[in-house]
Amino acid sequence: MKNLINQIKRRAKIDEVEICGTNALYKLLKEFENKSFKFVRNNNHNAFIIYPL
Repeated sequence: MKNLINQIKRRAKIDEVEICGTNALYKLLKEFENKSFKFVRNNNHNAFIIYPL
């Protein structure tokens, strides 16, 4: 989980004005999947559900 927080903070420092879209967030979370959590992507309004491991 600490790595996820560090990645988010690093990306926030690089580009402070960029709004994170669902695809960018999905790609970031995909890197950490099955390490700290599991998530399921749902086509209903581009939603995804995060489950802790």
